[in-house]
Amino acid sequence: MAHDHLERRGASRVKLKAVVNLEVNGSTIISDTDLKDISLDGIALFNANAPIQVNTICNFEITVTGASSVLTISGKGRIIRQDNLETAIKFTELEMDSYLHLKNIIVLNRTPDER
Repeated sequence: MAHDHLERRGASRVKLKAVVNLEVNGSTIISDTDLKDISLDGIALFNANAPIQVNTICNFEITVTGASSVLTISGKGRIIRQDNLETAIKFTELEMDSYLHLKNIIVLNRTPDER
């Protein structure tokens, strides 16, 4: 049944080395946590050390550092899951530039069988 759960996800998820900062109500809750995976719909972070209630709205900033550049994707999201392994955030707002950067990242980092 776990396989069926994965197929219900609407967007391809990719692994990406990035750092994520989360802000809730004007306070930085999670800083410099590693990204577990990312899709056009949202992100999963490795265990965030600060518990955040499900349905909490947050601002996020994802920083991807390349060999010669730094790319930042920012927007708003809603916490949809948190347990002792990960925190999952569904995007609710993305600026157009962030969306386009994210779309390119997803396309370039998909596994060959997803292309």
